Amino acid sequence: MKVRNSLMMAGALVLVVSVLAGCRANEQGRVLSFQKGTYLGKSEAPLSDSTLRALRARASNQSGPVELAFSSRGGAGASILDTEALRKRSAGQNDNN
Repeated sequence: MKVRNSLMMAGALVLVVSVLAGCRANEQGRVLSFQKGTYLGKSEAPLSDSTLRALRARASNQSGPVELAFSSRGGAGASILDTEALRKRSAGQNDNN
């Protein structure tokens, strides 16, 4: 009987220790229920104007030449996809393979 009680206490102690070890501090306070399309986490601080300018400058450098694929032949100056220019570009890319 004494051995059985000791084993039960040891098992309970192992269970309690494993449950407490699973509750790490960095996992506390995080969102556990989610809604599709909605961010429920902590809101971040807004970006400064200088940071926004720097990010916009980087994005404009990464966009590449847009003139090859788009033209303004649409009505009222609207940009439409120039399929002929895309065909020419893809033909040139296929020749490189």
